[in-house]
Amino acid sequence: MPHRIFDAHAHLYMCARRERSNSPLQALTLLNDPVFVEAARALARRVLIESPPVTSARLDLAFRLCFARPPSAGEIDRTSSYLERETARLAGLPASAAALAPAYIDGIKNSVGAAWSMLASGLMNTDEFFTRE
Repeated sequence: MPHRIFDAHAHLYMCARRERSNSPLQALTLLNDPVFVEAARALARRVLIESPPVTSARLDLAFRLCFARPPSAGEIDRTSSYLERETARLAGLPASAAALAPAYIDGIKNSVGAAWSMLASGLMNTDEFFTRE
């Protein structure tokens, strides 16, 4: 049924051109579908493992993986603030943090991993990530 949410035709029929559309269900699917949630957790895990333990370096890798470009100064400021707030909030919600965090990474608290998973989900739900021109 996801093909209906994204206004795609069933795979049984040929379609030469697809009409552009945008609906709230598309964003909700990208945020909540188990495949996209797992993809966000995998992206967060990769960023946390492959980059130095410095937020700016991690953000640089995340943006390069998602958008093939480095983040702007404003993007670094906004996403850094978001990560700080969410890490603090999730520290008080250990069960939620454990559910959102990527698989165990030595030295990374669940609240940090969960905040990065949420950021990865947000990055993957942007038009820049999802749309090919």
